[in-house]
Amino acid sequence: MVRAFWVDGSGEPDFANRYHFFTKTLSQRLRQQRNIAARLRESLKKDEFELLFQPQIDVKTGKFTSCEALLRWRPLDEESAVPPNIFIPIAERSELIADIGRWVLEKTCQQSKKWKQKGIGVRIDINVSGKELEKSSFFERLTACRSHYGLSPEDIGLELTENVLIKSDNAILENLRAQRDLGVKNL
Repeated sequence: MVRAFWVDGSGEPDFANRYHFFTKTLSQRLRQQRNIAARLRESLKKDEFELLFQPQIDVKTGKFTSCEALLRWRPLDEESAVPPNIFIPIAERSELIADIGRWVLEKTCQQSKKWKQKGIGVRIDINVSGKELEKSSFFERLTACRSHYGLSPEDIGLELTENVLIKSDNAILENLRAQRDLGVKNL
């Protein structure tokens, strides 16, 4: 039965007038995804992730307005970084996205504090997965992390996809509104 859920590659059951065959190719793909998930867990322990900060420029004024924290995974046993389009979907399916999101939030707040100490006051926007928002502790963790580093709500922005907003329940939307009312930029 477990294999039946994975046949279409999504990891979600889909029984609506469809059938699929579990092939050797699908089996290999599943094995590869499980391997990547295991490596992601190990990489979190070994701190094999890094954040790059992409400047955001206002096209009307040409001024630097904020930056976006871009997550990169650089396993020590690889020659180059693993692309986010490979590891993020696997992290979301394996529930590792919350742990990775915690790492991103912590490192972003650390960087923001360092910049503020140097007189660089710029908002850093982080991408937040719908799975992270579903965890009731996300907003408390966001507030606690900002507080720990002496940051204001305006210092850390949240980037959300339209899909996340469409699928969000009322509790998540209320929490997002409350953060916005505090000054958090929700993009």
